Parts: sequence; structure tokens; C-alpha cells
Amino acid sequence: MASGINATFRQVGIAAGSPRWGRSSRARVRDAVISQLDATPLTHTAHALAHAISTGQAAQAIASAPPAARGQLAAASAGSFASALDEILLIGAMLAFAGGVNALSLIRQKDFIDTTRGELAELPAGAAATSEASLAACVGDLALPLHSAARTQCGRNVTSRHAASSSPRRSQTGED
Repeated sequence: MASGINATFRQVGIAAGSPRWGRSSRARVRDAVISQLDATPLTHTAHALAHAISTGQAAQAIASAPPAARGQLAAASAGSFASALDEILLIGAMLAFAGGVNALSLIRQKDFIDTTRGELAELPAGAAATSEASLAACVGDLALPLHSAARTQCGRNVTSRHAASSSPRRSQTGED
């Protein structure tokens, strides 16, 4: 259930966050172009040029400018994009840092598994491991050390319920 909630919030975050960051970036580009063209011969058309550059039409805006001012407009366009990207990356870094701090403070200590105390080795020797434990054991060195019964289940069905649902052909034909 938690993975479903996580996936839902991730999708909502992408759907809601991307347009917001794009809008912020476009506004930053527009404002930077206007401020950089303030004391140039392009002052009277700065707003129209800034709108064209912020909506992705920089090449057309630069081509429509007078030849003497094209260099200034190209520099203003590149500088405003770099400034907007810098701001967006800074905001993203701050949000990632805040998320990391929240994760460290909100995860309960009892949710961590202490492998040094042998909590995972408490399964009886003949007990069947769960499907999740078997899957984790099959992952290899990346997984936590598991009980030996779980390690021996790699490549085979773990429980009879799982065996019936995952390979109905094997149980019908009697093949091993």
C-alpha cells in the first residue's frame, strides 16, 4: 500500500511541479532579458523580445533585431537562460535537502532492521520464507543478509500458495 501511495505522490509531484518550475523559469528569463536590455537601443522593444525569448523563439527574436544589436540580444538571451537555470537548480537543491532532512526525522528508529543483532536469522531452520524474503535473497549482494532457508529458495517457488499462482502449468503436468 505504501508503494502505491509513493507512486501516486510521485506522479502528482511531476505533473504539478514541472509546469510550476517552467513558469518560474520563463518569468525569470523574461525579467532578466528586460533588465539587460534596459540601457540599450532595444529598450523600446524589450518586452516583446523578452516574451519571444522566454517562449523559446530566441533565434527568431535575434534575427528580427537590428544587426548592430544582435550580439547584445544574444548575450542577454544566453545570460537570462543561465540565470533562470541557476535559480531552478538552487530551488531543486533546497527541496531535495529539505526532503532528506524530513526523511531522516520522520522515519522511526524501530523501522530499521539491525543486522548485527541477527533479527533476520530468527526464522526456524525448516520455516518457509516469504516471497519478499526470497526475492530479496535472490537480488544478491545488494540485499540484506537473509536466513539460509530464504537463500535456498532462489529460483524456486517459496510457498505452496505462491507456487500455485505463479506456475499453474507445472502443477497440472506434474513436471518438476
